[in-house]
Amino acid sequence: MNEAVGIALYFFFYYGIQLSAFVAFLVRMDWISFLACAFVLLARLAIDIKSGGRHFWLHPFSLIAYLLLLSSAVVRKWRRKPISWKGRTYQ
Repeated sequence: MNEAVGIALYFFFYYGIQLSAFVAFLVRMDWISFLACAFVLLARLAIDIKSGGRHFWLHPFSLIAYLLLLSSAVVRKWRRKPISWKGRTYQ
């Protein structure tokens, strides 16, 4: 396995755990899933405060977008298809 795919799978796992907290809250609304969502959002808020960012509450939507982009890149890498971005092609 290529090291880039290994790193991508690590981030897929990391952000997938965060997304699973939000999915668990949608499926089963109890205190544990609510606290999991709250801790994920508080961690994102802490990052945004340090970096001067805003809109930490949009984090669940950015998780979905990031995981979709990451999974499509990993599938392209495994199929050995080139990835093109802004006129450049990466092998």
